Amino acid sequence: MSIYGQTFTVSTEGNPRDLEALAREISELLSTLASKTGIGDTARVALLACLHLADENRRMKGRLGGISQALASIELDAERDSQ
Repeated sequence: MSIYGQTFTVSTEGNPRDLEALAREISELLSTLASKTGIGDTARVALLACLHLADENRRMKGRLGGISQALASIELDAERDSQ
């Protein structure tokens, strides 16, 4: 697979197409960040991508936590209503 012009050999227990799709997404993110920032150093662009993905991960965890709390509240209400 290729990420941002670098070729990697990776094995997976999952679907190789899924891994290739992830590689394309990462490559696109790196290209977008490099274009938007004007940074040409691959390591710096990769670091920005890591920060971007970590931020996205944190936001998604927050959203999931909110959804989980809302679901728990709904389940509790449903349980009370059924009694």
